Amino acid sequence: MLFFSLASVHLSLSGFAADPFEGADPVWNLLHSPTVQKSLLITSPKKKKLRSLLDRYDIEFLPYRNQSSDKTQAEVQELWNKMLAEVKQIFSLTQWNSLTQIAQKIQAQPADHKRHLGLRIKAPELQESGPWINTEKPLQLSDLHGTVVILHFYAFGCINCKNNYPVYLDWQERFKYENVAIIGIQTPETKAEHDIGLIRKRSEEAGFTFPILADIEKTNWQAWGNSMWPSVYVLDKQGYIREFWPGELRWEGATGDKYLQQQIEMLMKE
Repeated sequence: MLFFSLASVHLSLSGFAADPFEGADPVWNLLHSPTVQKSLLITSPKKKKLRSLLDRYDIEFLPYRNQSSDKTQAEVQELWNKMLAEVKQIFSLTQWNSLTQIAQKIQAQPADHKRHLGLRIKAPELQESGPWINTEKPLQLSDLHGTVVILHFYAFGCINCKNNYPVYLDWQERFKYENVAIIGIQTPETKAEHDIGLIRKRSEEAGFTFPILADIEKTNWQAWGNSMWPSVYVLDKQGYIREFWPGELRWEGATGDKYLQQQIEMLMKE
């Protein structure tokens, strides 16, 4: 009955809603929480095994974000069942019972509470889907180990994306001499945004000096399960997604820029 109860709530996992830190299955969130892992008295070898398993499934699940077709649901169900079968080999029945009890308590908690679980979602590696700008060679997240990464998806013709430009420029200057990297991924929304020359020109006009990947084939967009321009991610020094902000950072008085900057500065100290 225990594993039936876990599988029965998988549907909310199909894509982690719009935000990896909101709307996800509570059990899935808890599996990623170092605090919860500690409270369950998981041994160090099992923690490593669990982390390796979660890394693999994070990357498999992310593309399903924001999708809700019957085919998608069936694929997520199959993937979820595979994951459960593997996780089942790591936890004892007592640990699983404790996990589900905690999940029931936090299921109705607001999104901010879920963020504070200290979730770490493995970021997909960047894929070659077009040329790079402002860098001599293609970047790989694996090459940035030990660096906090701000990664933002945008399209140069998107007004909501442009409204985030002042924040990117501020961070570009603010973190110039810090162990922080900014990467732009220009994923086209219109025909004009496929033009490499225009992508380069618009980035120069914007004042961007950070590396930009022209995601012409939308390979990275799909791998990260995006649905909204812009989308901003903050990765820690080990390459895990620690924060995500969909849309304008200052939309209708929002203070996403201040919130993310605070998180970036905290991650710099880890």
